[in-house]
Amino acid sequence: MIGMIRAAILAIPCLVLAFQTGVYASTVTTTLVDSGKTLEIADQGVRGLIDHMKALRQSKEAEFDRGAALRIKNRLAPYLAPPGGPSGTQELLARHPIDRFLRAPSLDNWSAAKREVQAVLMSVMYLLQDVKKTRSDFVGDHVLQELARFFDGDDSVQSQLALMVPPSTEAEMRAAKAVREKYWTLRRDLTKAQVVLADYVQHLPQPSAP
Repeated sequence: MIGMIRAAILAIPCLVLAFQTGVYASTVTTTLVDSGKTLEIADQGVRGLIDHMKALRQSKEAEFDRGAALRIKNRLAPYLAPPGGPSGTQELLARHPIDRFLRAPSLDNWSAAKREVQAVLMSVMYLLQDVKKTRSDFVGDHVLQELARFFDGDDSVQSQLALMVPPSTEAEMRAAKAVREKYWTLRRDLTKAQVVLADYVQHLPQPSAP
């Protein structure tokens, strides 16, 4: 009987460790899934901007402030591929941390990948806030609310992501790959938005000289 009690006591730390490990693994996957959802929401906002600007360009019934259009176009400039740089798969592997991590998982690559995801979401939030100031009907309130929720508070998804160690299990890596796909969908749509804004600005009447 004493031996059974002793064995049970000795097993407690192992059970606690197993429980903590399971909870942590679940938290990693959940944080990655939540990050992916925020990327999707951000992309909804960007695609909404693209659709509205295309409709505006075709209808010519209402205008988007020229100064705001130029400012937003310039905000989007970093998402255009640099001329003469690598392209296609080579560009993804050479230039962007999230692809480097999936190709060669390491703490450094993971830290850089997290910063990249956070940076693009922050950039999109500021971009869409700027758009909404100019045309409130071009950006849904829920988009900005979801983006703000990602960043706000000590227990925000952004805070959890910042502290998260690299994904390692099969489930975590699948979630990381899903984040990567949503990240690149957003990046592609940011490029499209820049092209649409550039086209709109190009066809605006030139301001008259003073």
